[in-house]
Amino acid sequence: MKRIMAVCLCLCLLLLAGCTESRTYPEISLDPGNGEVKSISLDDAIAKKDDGENFLLIITQTYCGYCMNFFAESDAYTQEAGITLWCVTLDKEEYSEEQNLTLVHDNFGDFSSTPSLYYIGEGETQDTLLSSEEEVTLESYQTWLKENHIIEEDE
Repeated sequence: MKRIMAVCLCLCLLLLAGCTESRTYPEISLDPGNGEVKSISLDDAIAKKDDGENFLLIITQTYCGYCMNFFAESDAYTQEAGITLWCVTLDKEEYSEEQNLTLVHDNFGDFSSTPSLYYIGEGETQDTLLSSEEEVTLESYQTWLKENHIIEEDE
């Protein structure tokens, strides 16, 4: 009877281990103490993604109060952690609002408000932190970075 229980237990463990999803996280290069927010055009951000580069992207607008608050809270942390955060400022783009929305949606995924963050890796959007779903703050940014293994838990 003990053998049957042991065999059943082993089979259950194998089944559970075989059903767990093993996710890989494309690496984002960090340069501790030298992180920064860098401006990029929407076309150049799309080109980076299409070239298979791994990077973090934020979509903002010049006079977006939520964007200004986010940067005021997070700039020092971004620099200290060594994160390069590529920033598209939609109202500086040469496209219409509708074209911007379409380009962001078609190339990076869901989008309806700013600020919105995108983790791009291996030519596709790995994850998002969207202001339409939760407030984008220093705390939510740090949590998002940890969940995606971009930074370590103790940073």
